Order: sequence, then structure tokens, then C-alpha cells
Amino acid sequence: MPIMQHAQTCRLGHRDMTPFFKWLEQYGKLTSGLLIGSYARGDNDFRSDLDIALEATPEFDANQFEQDLNAFWGTDLLMMNYMRRKLSFTIFLTDLKKIDLLVSTNRNDLIRNIKGSRIPKKNIKEIVLFDKKGDFSFFLAELFSTELTPCSTDTITELIHTFMVKFEACSRLHAKSDAYRFYFNYNIALHIAIQLRYIAKGNNSFVYSPRNYTYKALDKASAPEFYSLKGTFQLPEANTKKHQLLDFFYASVELLLPEKLQATKQFCEQVFKRDYFWNFRDHAIHSSLLKSGVLFRSSSLSLLPNSDKVIQHLDKNQVTDIIDLRASREVEEFPYSQEITERYNYIHAPFDPWNQPEWFQKNHQQGDNRTIAYRFFLMACQTSFKQSLQTILRSKGSVVLHCFAGKDRTGLFIGALQLLLGVNENRIIADYMASGSDADEHYFRMLFDEVNRHGGIETFLVYQGINPEEIQQLQQKLKT
Repeated sequence: MPIMQHAQTCRLGHRDMTPFFKWLEQYGKLTSGLLIGSYARGDNDFRSDLDIALEATPEFDANQFEQDLNAFWGTDLLMMNYMRRKLSFTIFLTDLKKIDLLVSTNRNDLIRNIKGSRIPKKNIKEIVLFDKKGDFSFFLAELFSTELTPCSTDTITELIHTFMVKFEACSRLHAKSDAYRFYFNYNIALHIAIQLRYIAKGNNSFVYSPRNYTYKALDKASAPEFYSLKGTFQLPEANTKKHQLLDFFYASVELLLPEKLQATKQFCEQVFKRDYFWNFRDHAIHSSLLKSGVLFRSSSLSLLPNSDKVIQHLDKNQVTDIIDLRASREVEEFPYSQEITERYNYIHAPFDPWNQPEWFQKNHQQGDNRTIAYRFFLMACQTSFKQSLQTILRSKGSVVLHCFAGKDRTGLFIGALQLLLGVNENRIIADYMASGSDADEHYFRMLFDEVNRHGGIETFLVYQGINPEEIQQLQQKLKT
């Protein structure tokens, strides 16, 4: 079948695209091709990309096609990206004009791209570039036999469930202190929530990537709420962001499928509650040798926006003592409320890498910054080490111990206690690595090296300032 009349007049910038269309038609492993996107709708302008869907035989060789495209465009080609997962080819020409080729060996796989383009029915005959089998026009006519209908309940339900999955993922990564992956998954969940709000506003076209959302679906009153949803890399802000996102999402669910709101809310709130206290866990979670409910490790609870929730959580776990290993400058930036410092026995026992003694600065600066910091925590924080151990020993209830993220300083301190209590190295490392983020076994093993240098864990703890009797008392208190 010859190139269609509409395609004969198709231009991309100053280029007549007819020679490229004819080349595609003559390519042996391609059976049909059609315009999609703005050129198919007829609303293209000088900024538009040229989008083409291609049907290929099962013998189609994508790597060979990539080479042949390079040869066809020659010096006019600025760059090309072949995405193997999608079987798509993005071509940038020297004037930055862009061509997207979407290839499929199954005609049904083209349906999403065709329907997503929202092509008017009257344009069907004009968008087919070539049709070697002679039946593609009939396929399109059947596909366009029904008028555009609102998004189905199934589609909306799928979006709701996809949001729930992505929200759980971002929340879980928040709890693991993985700031970048939290941000990445948060934004995916936000995108889905925007799709749902776009549908709830009565829009039915371009739902996958809502066009001009900020002026089509936003009014002056709702704009501030929407702009506040932007993602963050700052984990102390994550809880606030997560619940803002949930409130935005719930409002759309209530408008679209109110019968699903209760179950949806129950799941999301359970996830939010699970991960609110990020990196908070019982020190005994990875070993049956340790007594549970006695000692908890955490990121700083002062980073959380709601003191009432912190108090409820601490009281639920029968906490009487909080040991804060942060440096003074960190405490000043994110202090505890007076209500918390008066309600609990708050101990500030700083492991402060910005305040190193002269002897340590003179003799122990080998390696990168993290190596030096870990060495400092293990060698030059005896006063704070001793104070923390004695607080655990004397506490009347359970104890929560933290630094900033609950990973490095907290990890080394808890690791030393676990060694004392007979936990094997693999389980100690597993507990340390559970803090996620940039936990690195290579650095953590400095604890084992330093303990061995002292001749064993008990000698190491004596170096930190406690006596053998206190060591025995710690074992009795923390071991099952």
C-alpha cells in the first residue's frame, strides 16, 4: 500500500519526511506503520516530536535495525537511544528534532499507544504510513468503532492499587533511611495521585501524563496544597510529605470510588504508622540470644514533627531513658521538646566527630573521613561510651539509644553490646545493614578489628571505662 496522502506532506522542521517513510515501508521486517501522537491528531507545531508505531515480523532484529537507522540518517544524526526493554528508538537529528519509533511484533501491543494518542476517528485514513498485509486500516476502524468513554472502574481501581504499592515502597525506604530511593518512589506515587485527581476533575484524555495540569485542574485555592506535595531528599520531612500525599490521594478516591475509600485508607494508614518511627527497632530483632523489650535503637526521635506520637510510642514500649549520641551542633538543630526531656531520663552522650582530642588528631587521621570517624567513635569517646552503658545498666524501664540516622554511631555501640552478649558476627552485621541507606560492612568491621586489638570485647569495654562487675551486670540484664 502506498504512503498515505497526509504522510506525503509531513515535515519535521525543514525536513520532508517522505524519504524516511518510504525507507521504513521498504524495510524487510516491518509490516505496517502509522503516525501517533500530535502528528496523528493534527495538532502538531514546530516543537512537536514525530511519533511512529511500527508493526514487525517475529524475525525483526532490533540491533540490525539500529545499525540501519544510523546508516540511513548518516551525518544528520546527532544521537540515538535504543531502549531494549520497550523496543523503542529515540532519534535526535542535528537540529534537535526528535523522532520516536515504537516497534512491536504483536499488533495488540500497539493499542495502548494508539488509544493513548487520542486520535480523532476522522483521521484514521490519514495516519497509516504503510500496510503490507492490507488489513491495518480495518484493524484501526474496529479499534475506533466505539466513541471515547470515561475511564473505567477497572482502570481507576488499578491506579488506586498501584498508588498503594508505590506508597508502601517509598514509606519502607524512608524507614530504611534511603533518601534517594524514597524520593524516587514518592514521586512515582505522586504521579499516580495526580492521574487520579485529573480523572476526578472530569478529564479523560492524556491521563497517563496529564497535559497542562497546573492550569487545567488547579484553581487558586488548591494550588498551594498541590505545590506543597513536591518530593524531598530530607528524611526528617518525609512523614509530613507522606501524609500530605495521602490526604491528596484520599480526596480523589472519595470522588471516584467512595466505596473503596475505607479499605484504601486502612492499608495506607497502617503503612504510615509502621514507618513513622524510621529506623526504630528492638536490639534483639536479629538474635534470640538478646532479651527483647529492653533496648531499642533508632534515628533521632527529635526529627519527628509530632511530639505526642513520640510520647505514645515510647510509653507503649515502656521507655524510661533516652540516650542521645548526637553532637551538640546536631542537638541544637533538632532539639527535643521540653515535654520529652522532662518526661524521660534524657542523657546526652555525644559521639562528636567535630570535637576530636589533640592526641587523636595527631596520630589517627589515616584513611577517608568515614574511616577516621569510625576510628574516633571506637577510640576517643570513652566518656560517652561509659555514660551510655551505665544508663542502660541503671534504667528502670527500657532504653532507646540513637544518633542522627541511627546507623553509624548507634550501629557501632549496639554492635559492641551484641558482641558482649555472644551474638555471632554475621547477625551483628545483618542488624547494622538493616539500617539501610549507606550502611557499609567494610567500615563496620572496624569494630571487630578494634575489639581484637584490645584482646576481646570485655577488655575493649574496660577501655571504654566500665569495670568487670558492670560488664557482668550488662550481660545479665540484656541476655536471655
